[in-house]
Amino acid sequence: AIEKYTTLLHNTKKKSLVYLSLYNAKVELYESMIVDEIRRCNDTAVCWLALNALSQYNPEKFSKEIIDILRSIYHEQAGRPKTNLQIRQICGQLLLRTDISIGDLINLILSSFDKTNHQLGVYMWRLISSTAEHNELLFRKMKYISAGGLIDMTYDSIAYKGQSDFYRRPFVETFGFGVYYTVSQLMSRLGALRESDFDLHIQQHEKNEKFNLLSFGVSASGLEAYVSDDGKASDTEDENLQAELRISLLNMQLRPVVLFNGVTGLMSAVWSAPSELTSAFK
Repeated sequence: AIEKYTTLLHNTKKKSLVYLSLYNAKVELYESMIVDEIRRCNDTAVCWLALNALSQYNPEKFSKEIIDILRSIYHEQAGRPKTNLQIRQICGQLLLRTDISIGDLINLILSSFDKTNHQLGVYMWRLISSTAEHNELLFRKMKYISAGGLIDMTYDSIAYKGQSDFYRRPFVETFGFGVYYTVSQLMSRLGALRESDFDLHIQQHEKNEKFNLLSFGVSASGLEAYVSDDGKASDTEDENLQAELRISLLNMQLRPVVLFNGVTGLMSAVWSAPSELTSAFK
């Protein structure tokens, strides 16, 4: 099977389907293929799918090599190609789910205070604080950083500064497990939607295992020029105007649905939109 996947990866048009399949396979045998794609991260859409496939593995068992790659992408270290907000967002999520060191956690927190990209910063701070509410070890690390004065966590630093958001709330809780929902929204620097997700999952408390029941989200790119008065460019210059809907049922990701592609597709979607809200399943 791995030889078949390797052959398909040479076909650029089929790469996305390969990583979508690997997301659902969750087999450790394919981890090296996924990591190689993330290391290159040449194609934004394919890199995003590879990162999502990687998220299906246990982040606490990630090798130092994988953590180094995620760290270099998220912090945009010198020598790496620029990536968009969604790529950095998921790298930040994965880093936070590892057995993160105090140093890496400090860097993540400091990045959330970065006012040059405050939308990603707000998202990451909300993600860190929300995760710490349900993760005792992360909470202790946060407390250690705060009590030790390693970071100045004043109101001016962590005040809610934009529209990006992330929160996790209980839906039903009972003995041994609970059902939770997560809502997140990532905006661009200019206030255009980049990522919006809703996730409903079951978590077994003793084993700290999570099983996805339903999730759906919208990814968009290239909208910045249409919300800015001066027509400023997007976060990455080579982005195309497009949006797609992703749906996952019972921890199996379905093939994304393209909502629009290009200016013509956007205008068609706007003018043909019904007056009433449309169900995501339609």
